[in-house]
Amino acid sequence: MRFRTHQIFGTVLGVCVWLAVARSVLEAKKLASEERELSANSYDDYEDIETRNASLLFARDTDVPMADDTPPGFGCRTTCGIGTPSTSSKRQLEDRSLLLERVFDPFPPVPNTQKARDQYMIAHANALTTGQEIIPYVDNADDYATAVTAALGTTTVTFGMQGICGCTWLAVISQKRVYLGHYWESISFGKPATASYRLQFATQVTNFLTGGFKGQPSLASVAADLKGDPGLQAYIYTPESETKPGTQEYTDKIAKMVTTVNGIIGIDPVVRAYEAQDSGTPSGQATLKNTGAGKMLFNYDPTGGSRAKPNAWRILWESQVVAVGQWKA
Repeated sequence: MRFRTHQIFGTVLGVCVWLAVARSVLEAKKLASEERELSANSYDDYEDIETRNASLLFARDTDVPMADDTPPGFGCRTTCGIGTPSTSSKRQLEDRSLLLERVFDPFPPVPNTQKARDQYMIAHANALTTGQEIIPYVDNADDYATAVTAALGTTTVTFGMQGICGCTWLAVISQKRVYLGHYWESISFGKPATASYRLQFATQVTNFLTGGFKGQPSLASVAADLKGDPGLQAYIYTPESETKPGTQEYTDKIAKMVTTVNGIIGIDPVVRAYEAQDSGTPSGQATLKNTGAGKMLFNYDPTGGSRAKPNAWRILWESQVVAVGQWKA
């Protein structure tokens, strides 16, 4: 009797083990099928990355759905200032983790409203780490032009800045490299009381582009990765005139800057004027802090584009996509 009981128990145990193995095999096949389906569609979100012209809508406090993406974006005043990272919160830490893992987070966000776009820009600008900031925050440091550059290869690249309210910035992107520069309004384009106007502009802008300054990389130093590239693009964003909206505040100086850039990389950068917020007023400060105004992000992802052209980059400026590029691996 005892032997028969052991036989029955052994048979039941064997059946249970067989059922468990069969279930495991079926689940594995199902998971593999889902993974193949995900892989087949992994590029769908960026199948057709391209710039689209539209007007910038500053409906900052609304959740009204917006049209899909938009260069060129315009929006910043008194002098251009540094935006320092805010105190981290749980939400910001989550955004930073997301940014580091995948720089091509979907944009425009869902829901596609101006408020959601602004929140996206705020979160990602605050998530910038040391080395990603185009304007590094350094206490008691002299104000001077700054620049960052990086090769565009097999790893993701993220740069950005915030608090832009009257300064000029430059972006040059090829299929090999990105170069981004920031030039203070007060000491690069204005007329400081203690220095020659022309000397300051030459030191901070034209000479900076050709020779660098205080350890910052010059545009000329990376020209070999830029000039002649089939995907080369260049942009200058500069404040518009306060008295003549739609025109540049510093027309002559920007013309010299364009000539200098062309002499280095062989093409004229596209110049776009933006409305600068006045950081010297409470309303201007609030706009710079609580919206996408004055915030810029550059993202490169070697898997962010389409299957045919997986390498992709984009520039977000004041809650708008203002420039993009794609190419084959």
